[in-house]
Amino acid sequence: MANVFPLSSSLCFLLALLRCQSPRLQNPYKTALGCSTLSSSPHLLHPRGSPTLDSPAPFPDKGVLSLPITPTSEKDQEQLIPQPIPAPTSWSTKCINRLQSILLVIKNSPRTCWNFMKGHLWLTMMAFMFLIMIAVAVASQTAPFEGEGIGDKDVIVQMFQWSWDSIASECTNFLGPAGYGYVQASPAQEHVQGPQWWTDYQPVSYQISSKRGSRSQYQAMVQTCHAAGVLVIADTILNHMSGQDNGGTGVAGTQFQHYEYPGLYSNSDFHHCGLEPGDEIVDYTKRAEVQTCELVNLADLATETEHVRAALAAYGNDLLSLGVDGLRLDAAKHVAAADLINITSRFIRKPYMTQEVIWGQSDAVQPGEYVGIGNVQEFRYTTALKEAFSMTGIANLKGLEGRGWIASNDANVFVANHDTERNGGGLNYKAASNMYILATIFSLAYPYGRPSVLSGYDFQNIDVGSPNNGAGTCSNNGGAAGWLCQHRWTAFAGMVGWRNKAGKAPVTNWFASGSQQIAFGRGSVAFIVINNADAHWSGKFNTSLPAGTYCDVIHGTITPGRCDQPVYTIAKDGSFEADIKPRDALALHTGIIGSSRLACLPKTVATRDLGIDTIVTLNQGDLASGGQGLTQMTIPGTSTETRERDLGIDTAVTPSQGDLTDTPARLMHMSTADLLARDVGANTAVNPKQDDVNAGGMQVHDSSPYTTAGAHDSGLRTIRRRSGWKIMH
Repeated sequence: MANVFPLSSSLCFLLALLRCQSPRLQNPYKTALGCSTLSSSPHLLHPRGSPTLDSPAPFPDKGVLSLPITPTSEKDQEQLIPQPIPAPTSWSTKCINRLQSILLVIKNSPRTCWNFMKGHLWLTMMAFMFLIMIAVAVASQTAPFEGEGIGDKDVIVQMFQWSWDSIASECTNFLGPAGYGYVQASPAQEHVQGPQWWTDYQPVSYQISSKRGSRSQYQAMVQTCHAAGVLVIADTILNHMSGQDNGGTGVAGTQFQHYEYPGLYSNSDFHHCGLEPGDEIVDYTKRAEVQTCELVNLADLATETEHVRAALAAYGNDLLSLGVDGLRLDAAKHVAAADLINITSRFIRKPYMTQEVIWGQSDAVQPGEYVGIGNVQEFRYTTALKEAFSMTGIANLKGLEGRGWIASNDANVFVANHDTERNGGGLNYKAASNMYILATIFSLAYPYGRPSVLSGYDFQNIDVGSPNNGAGTCSNNGGAAGWLCQHRWTAFAGMVGWRNKAGKAPVTNWFASGSQQIAFGRGSVAFIVINNADAHWSGKFNTSLPAGTYCDVIHGTITPGRCDQPVYTIAKDGSFEADIKPRDALALHTGIIGSSRLACLPKTVATRDLGIDTIVTLNQGDLASGGQGLTQMTIPGTSTETRERDLGIDTAVTPSQGDLTDTPARLMHMSTADLLARDVGANTAVNPKQDDVNAGGMQVHDSSPYTTAGAHDSGLRTIRRRSGWKIMH
């Protein structure tokens, strides 16, 4: 019975949380469970009176979906900054009272609960099911939506104009393995027709249907990216609808006019500011003009009205119901912060949010007004990096977090986004002398803000849309079919892993040589050198890294746990020597080192002896991403030198190897293709007790617990170990 009471106590607690006034519940049990001390609140499970996922249509006609808002006059609405709708003050008191009552009952009369449960199996089953529902709900909402990535993975990649299917594939094939934390997708809602990229930013309805794909494809993309460990941010437009004076038909077939969107908005749901000819925004020093006039003729939503707020909140909730983890709020500057607070307070859960609020020194609306709603995109950072790398010098970037900008924890930063790369507001991929690449390396290395990396396509006309019908296409370490695929560039992908390893470590060992050469570390885990000058930078660099051999992740091949080149050795005093080419950089971190894992091997060393007359290259294998020790090859009774080798993912010898004699020779090629069989020769064996493999060859099977494609002969007396392979004697 002792093991039963913990369960009964838990269920008793849940029973009391359910409607205690059931007509089938006898009064003695009501009293015992503390029900008499509580009133039955109609909002017990939804204390704010918020609509559930079972609410009617997500985009109702006016008045169908309304949340409790304190009525105000139009004048009051312009001046009042409403706070998120608070939960009823009695809710917390009721919960505390109920918990105290139940704990008292469980403590003093545990058998009362047990007897009650036996006599009311129907309610007990309801409580048990309710417990399961709570567990599922909690599990589904424990993801870090409020500004933290998956662990230390905080890098956002903006997959600009990529189709949903392409993003899903890239999450699996590259983004997840490379360590990106978030993928930002283009707007998902129905929009105006046209090949230009900016048509995506002119909504005509809130159906999840665009040039990028259908609703089902979008949801599948979210699920696939989650499976790869990547969270999804939806680019979201809350400020406006379309900018077409004569209306038209959306990509999903919706008929619309400039200020008429059937079943959604009518003329009265838009601002008609009357402050400038054509209601266009002209003077950014006037708040009313910035937030009630039209941005380039886009129909400006009256976000202070209840109907518009409800519709926008429903749109956001629809995206969240599909599993979206975050929202980028496009043109947030043109929506009053008070309105965004109200709208986002209605979301079914709090997502990560980043807001486009472009800074202007004399502007009436400033980025700081939006702190607290979510991250704010810090455009002063974008400008500062462009100036530093192209003109003033990068040494001045030290301490940039002290410039009075948005605080680091509240800032989302980038070298370029889809607007700045076209309007000259920042560096872009066309910048000379590697300035764009070096600036992005710095952005990923320096601990200010949450960095975004743009991945777009080549363009000669700033309006042109995506190539290849929106199907994102990449090569191994770059783009293809018109796409740039910056997220795959070796330097960028390597720095994502570098940043993940650096985590929250502070800047250390800062050193500048002149205005265009800097080096700094992140605690004792990472170090970077950036040479933005037109001359070599050679010398000794002092770090806080442990002694060992490190890979340069900016130039080395990006493979989990290994890079091919180049390699740098850190001495016991933390120093190393290097020669950094003009307009180049190097980056080291403890996640990919050679001293403890031998995961980083120079290409210049070609061969080594691994047993009786058998040699393979030093680059033959691949350790698990977490790094494991190598297994020593001991060959008793032979004069062969004892060596270490990794029998991991890429261990493969070509069929042209043949038999080797006492004189070691170079192998022709390390192959990861055609791994079904190889000929190791009649006299080639890695173990004296292993049967010789005939010249006809034998099939090779999966050879490592860390690989899906094995590539060596395991022999008859070879056993597998988690640290590699060990030869039985």
